[in-house]
Amino acid sequence: MARKRFVGLAVLGLAFLSASLAGCSSGSPEPGRYYKKQEGFSIRFPAEWEQKENVMGTVVIALSPAEGEADTFQENVNVVVEALPAPMDLEKYLELGMANLKNLLSAGQEPEVSDTTLGGEKAKRVVYQTTMGQIGVKGTLYVAVKGHRGYALTCSATTDSFDAYKARFAEIAGTFRFE
Repeated sequence: MARKRFVGLAVLGLAFLSASLAGCSSGSPEPGRYYKKQEGFSIRFPAEWEQKENVMGTVVIALSPAEGEADTFQENVNVVVEALPAPMDLEKYLELGMANLKNLLSAGQEPEVSDTTLGGEKAKRVVYQTTMGQIGVKGTLYVAVKGHRGYALTCSATTDSFDAYKARFAEIAGTFRFE
């Protein structure tokens, strides 16, 4: 189960983002912060980004505003929280996901993995590149384990726009807190 869901989160923000689903109700005591107590986290998205809950296995996804009719891909940040079936450390959780992520990458692309933190906890950052249909996509995936849950924060953009969004993605990830 962990392996199957982790595969989906790596490219989750890439597919069918125009689905119209119900809006979010964060229940946050801090204005502007998306708060999901039962999932154990909160995060702050840019005010102008649209937020949707429960899209393709995510807890929440935030979409950048469309930049016109020709904009076929909305940059996005999503959070997936997974109950782990057994105690698992960060290295094992990442290992399970990486085996499947590599099958989804563009030919010749190797993900770049580095140590980081997420919400003050030890985490891994994975930068990857893939293709969805005719669209080249580049993303940053933050992975952490807290208690009996695996957390994945995925930030996706087209390969052409990724560098322009890289700092914004890092800023959003920096607002992630375990609650």
